[in-house]
Amino acid sequence: MKILVVEDAESIRVLITIYLNDSGHEIIEARDGKQGLKILNENHDIDVILSDIHMPVMDGIEMLNNIKADNKLNKIPVIMITTETSGAAVDACREGGAKGFVVKPFEQDKLVQLIERVVGG
Repeated sequence: MKILVVEDAESIRVLITIYLNDSGHEIIEARDGKQGLKILNENHDIDVILSDIHMPVMDGIEMLNNIKADNKLNKIPVIMITTETSGAAVDACREGGAKGFVVKPFEQDKLVQLIERVVGG
């Protein structure tokens, strides 16, 4: 499975990459939503996107809205990474079509299970 990880905090991005590489997935990394969209437009075989909500340049909500508005990208499931379990940002992601949420800090097994559930269903 090919996963795009969009996260501005390098330490978290590296941790997610290590977790998912250990599970046999191919990982592509982006540091913000703008870079994530550029990668998506160049790689049409991404299976799932993991994106932080709060990032500089372009946040996860704006990136999610761009993905869902694009007929070539809107079928790719998006899982949001957040420290919040409720609030305006989480509501905006739900309304925007996010398929799931990963709350920081998270466990490797739960992250992998969520990805497999979202992609499989």
